[in-house]
Amino acid sequence: MIILDDNYVTKNIEIKEAINIIKNAFIERSENNLISPPRYSIVDKIVITAGENLDSHISGFRCYNLYSNGGDQFISVIDTSTGKLKGIITGNYTGTLRTGAIGALSIEVLSKKDSSVLSVIGTGNQALIQTMCAINVRNIKEIKVFSPNNKHREIFIKKLDEQKYVKINNIKIINCNNANDATANSDIIITATTSKTPVINSDYICNGTHIVWVGSKHKNYSEIGDDVISRSDKIFTDSVDQLNSYNNKHKLKNSENLFELSDAISNKITGRQNKDEITIFASVGLSGTEVMLADYIISKYKNNL
Repeated sequence: MIILDDNYVTKNIEIKEAINIIKNAFIERSENNLISPPRYSIVDKIVITAGENLDSHISGFRCYNLYSNGGDQFISVIDTSTGKLKGIITGNYTGTLRTGAIGALSIEVLSKKDSSVLSVIGTGNQALIQTMCAINVRNIKEIKVFSPNNKHREIFIKKLDEQKYVKINNIKIINCNNANDATANSDIIITATTSKTPVINSDYICNGTHIVWVGSKHKNYSEIGDDVISRSDKIFTDSVDQLNSYNNKHKLKNSENLFELSDAISNKITGRQNKDEITIFASVGLSGTEVMLADYIISKYKNNL
């Protein structure tokens, strides 16, 4: 059995590889080959997500804990044709990369093809990976960054500046003093914060903007407010079943203006119909996608032995 960790994944897996693997998983989902049940939690502290690809005979689960920020987690991969455990990946990066790749897929199918200005609200690890994934699917020329703490913004921008892809493409990075300056005239907005109150204002969102909504989405506390939701033409999510299953009621639960991202990726429905539509992707995590990514990582390691 193979056991890998964050150190291997960060050094050996390119972002574009991850996006392609997750894209294939969404296509499998649309074709009913990827089984993706809602996540299960124990006392709201230990969380298990599981999935199975009926076509490739791969199953598995991810387990993580919420006892502290950045708690340990692992992903297991099982070959269903033999019942054998193919391997385990420990650490947080694979799950974080999976979520960033999903956000990037929403950008690929829902944002304007000529999108060049990206706004990032938030400066944590998920904001960073969402940004790096985004610039792998669109020709981004400018990134505008905001979070309430200027020191955090400066650290975040320094990390971005160190990324090879940012340097090669000479992407301009702007440190914004408020969220309105960051979102004004942006083609794509990523919100990845820990805020329980709205972090962006609909008055400073242009027609044609695509929003990747990563942070809180509960009915009584959310980083995106009703003003932004009411302006949107279409809202997509990676799992309607997951969205409707939360114990704490999701802000979009039973919404009629809600579509599966997998159906847009597989062209079953049209994602963006014109340049003026405002689209939102509400990220909740499609179970099984992390297993498919882990399987690819383990197989790549095995093939390189």
